[in-house]
Amino acid sequence: MKLNDHILLWNHVFIQVMDVRHKKIEEGEELRTYRLPASAFLYAIRGNARITVFTG
Repeated sequence: MKLNDHILLWNHVFIQVMDVRHKKIEEGEELRTYRLPASAFLYAIRGNARITVFTG
């Protein structure tokens, strides 16, 4: 899909970006105490990851 097609689609989506965070995690590192502020979108740039999310 071309960039302009993406832009047209995203212009019709009801989403507000409230906060953007960047965290580089080294191999073997864990973020056990990190709390997400609300809904989240996680994006891996390189490599692969296993994510476990606890709620409650």
